[in-house]
Amino acid sequence: MTSPLEHPVVAEPHDGILWKVLAEIAAERQRQVALGHSLVLDDAYIDRELARAAGAYALDAAGQTHASLYWPWPGHSWQPGDQRRDLVRAAALAVAEIERLDREAAVAEGLA
Repeated sequence: MTSPLEHPVVAEPHDGILWKVLAEIAAERQRQVALGHSLVLDDAYIDRELARAAGAYALDAAGQTHASLYWPWPGHSWQPGDQRRDLVRAAALAVAEIERLDREAAVAEGLA
């Protein structure tokens, strides 16, 4: 199996731009956790809320005028920004959902 860093679509491992963007996504994810969106809270979202939230921000970044319809929580928490900010938020929320799925799978396999 090819490592993600060896995949031809991924930028060179030493490409500072790639790492800057990934660091921004990680920082946004840490910001979300610091604001109280803990792993325990994330684990309670079993109806794809995190994925839908990521999708809503991605749709907003794509210029879709009704992106907020996909927002899974009360409207006051929907806070779109500029296109780039929305994409970083979308990516961080997607990471949160991937992490949640991984924890769920580990529990199901008896690893946690």
